[in-house]
Parts: sequence; C-alpha cells; structure tokens
Amino acid sequence: MTNRLKRIAFERDHIHKPLEFWRTVIFYDASKFYIVDIKGRKFVWRKPCTALQKEHLVPTVKHGGGGVMMLGCMASIDADRYRYSVNNIESNMGRMMSKRFDVTTQEKDIKS
Repeated sequence: MTNRLKRIAFERDHIHKPLEFWRTVIFYDASKFYIVDIKGRKFVWRKPCTALQKEHLVPTVKHGGGGVMMLGCMASIDADRYRYSVNNIESNMGRMMSKRFDVTTQEKDIKS
C-alpha cells in the first residue's frame, strides 16, 4: 500500500510532463507472500469444552512454512528499450535472495 501511494504521489507531481518523459518511467515492486501465516500467536473464540475438537484446532507446519517473493513492474508501451533494466533488477533480486536463503532444487520425482 505504501508503494502504491508513492506511485500516485509521483504521478500527481509529474502529471504535466511530456509523453517522452513517461516512456522512460518504470514502476516496480517486490512483495513476499507467506504460504502459512507465521506471525505467532493466534487467538480464537470457542464455546466451553470444545477446545480439542478437530474443527477448533489450528494446524501447525514444521520448518516455518515458506514464502514466495514476487516482483512486478509497469512500464510504457515501448518498454522494450528498458528490458535490460528490468532484467538487471531481477538478477540483483536473485543474487540477494540466494545470499539470504539456501536455494535448492529437488531433482528426483518422489511418488507418495
């Protein structure tokens, strides 16, 4: 939400700029989405003597769940000139993520 408000403020400040200016602008944003909520405690409201019934239990996940990092961008119609910039951003994000997390791939197809 913060980045969206910053983009709107930028657009309002530059609304009278010529079209050539807007062809050079790229908005991009990165967000992390968690597969399982890992914020800590979860409070629920239950009737008396129903605490251990299956529908009232909160599932747990070993190893913290996991998350997905998303990168998106918006550009003008002739954004092909700026593909290098977007690729550069993506490669820097990949380098940053590989330093912060142990990135591994599973090569074997495990059937259950």
